[in-house]
Order: sequence, then structure tokens, then C-alpha cells
Amino acid sequence: MISFFAKEPFSVLDSRDGKPYLKRISSIVRGKQIADYIGGKFNPKEGEGLGIHLKPLKMDRVKDGDYVDVLDDTAVHIKLGTLLGRVAKRPKVNVIAMTSAHKEWLERLLPNKIVHIPHQHMNFERIRSERHKQLTCGYIGTYVGRHEELCNALETQLARGGIKFVSLFTYPSREDIIKFYQSIDIQVIPMFGYLTNVPQYHEKKIVDAMSFGIPTITEEKLGYRDVNGYYIKVNSMSELVSEAVKLKDGWDAERLITKAEDYHISNIAEKYKALCNSQS
Repeated sequence: MISFFAKEPFSVLDSRDGKPYLKRISSIVRGKQIADYIGGKFNPKEGEGLGIHLKPLKMDRVKDGDYVDVLDDTAVHIKLGTLLGRVAKRPKVNVIAMTSAHKEWLERLLPNKIVHIPHQHMNFERIRSERHKQLTCGYIGTYVGRHEELCNALETQLARGGIKFVSLFTYPSREDIIKFYQSIDIQVIPMFGYLTNVPQYHEKKIVDAMSFGIPTITEEKLGYRDVNGYYIKVNSMSELVSEAVKLKDGWDAERLITKAEDYHISNIAEKYKALCNSQS
């Protein structure tokens, strides 16, 4: 049995349109979804079996042998007041990293055992995308004013190439994310110079798109290393638009879907089960 402990996800209203969107999505993806899939517990009053603690504020419920999923904790120095500092004081506690680059970074900082478990993608049903009559690019992400400005500029540039553009900043459920990917042909992430060399960043958006057979065009980032060769690397907005136009001739969707299977929840769940088995 595995028990997951995490801050409960909660909804807030988007100030622009009054629609709800979720905060603390990581608690759902790396906590509740896995717990439900493997028959574990999510935020029980008393933990049963192995404990997985997602970015805990305190270590009092973390037992030796349990795992702390540090998620995107950005502390670069081991100080007592930081999550990594608290973990470092408990070398018999294990740590979960989100990417191979994240794992290597943590191994340089912590004396603890580190294991790599990536995010599962959202496409549990293995839905395949159908190409639209008008090629459509899309961006999904948390709302930030700068992101909206970039998306507006990208929409204008893509339109000149005969490509439609849509964005999604509010997605209260997994089904909303699925509908978004069913509405696009190409995923674009137009954030240049943003978290480029940050090991806590991860490839989940790229893998979500891959699972539908959808290619992604974006800047190369350290956190994308595990999917090198499965997305199109560009260095500027103009290159992004140029590569999108080239994709009017098509792409190898099957290759993307095959690789994304590594990140299907059924395979990611086995990694968590292996943690439990290793404690036996």
C-alpha cells in the first residue's frame, strides 16, 4: 500500500473571465491520479505502508524510508529553512525527481537516495488526434500577462502563413486538457530564454502532445532532455513560425505516440509500485 500526502488542489476564479481554474495541479497528477490508479490512499488521516510526500512544508509525518517528491522546489542552496535543507537533514528519507536532469542536480546537492519518476501524460484513453482542415497551432499554460502577449503576437504571425492559433489558460479538469489537444495539430511553446537551464523544469507538455500524435515546436531546454529528438527545436519566434509552416506537409505521428507510451499512467504507476516492492 502507498499513501500520498499533498496539499489539496483548489479552484480559483480567473480575473479575466470569472472561470475557475485549478491550483496545485501537481497534487492531482503526481498524487491523486496515481493513488486512484494503483489503489493507494490520497491524504489519509493515517498513512498506510509507504508514504509519498509531495513538497511537504514539514517533515514530521515523513518516516525514514518514505519518499519526498520535491517537485519544482527551486532552492539552490541547502539551508535548514528550505525543503531541500529539511530533506538533507534526513538522509534516510528518499527523494523523487521529475526528470533525469533533475535527478542529477539533486544527487549533487543531497546525501539521500534519488529516484526518477516523470509525470504521466493526460491521455489515459490513448486518443489519437485527427488533422484539421485548417492547420491549427496551440499553446496551453498557466496565465501570465507576458504569455498572453506572446501568444497574441504569435497568432498574428501564424495567420500570415495560413495557420490558425488557439490558446488555453483555464483548464479545471483533465477532460478540458484532452479537448484542447483534440482541437490542435501542432503544439507551440513560444517562451524563449525562459527556464532554459533550470533542472526542475520538465517535459510534460511535450509528452501530453506526443500522446495524441501532435508535434511540439519550442526552444531547447535542459528539462526537455529526456525527449530530445521528439520535438522541433527553434531559437526565435520567426523560426517557430517557419517550422510550423513546414509541418503543412505532415509529420510522423506514430513515432511520437510510440515514445509517449513510456509516460502512460499504466507505465508510470509501475515505477511507484517498484518503490513499494523495494521496501519489502
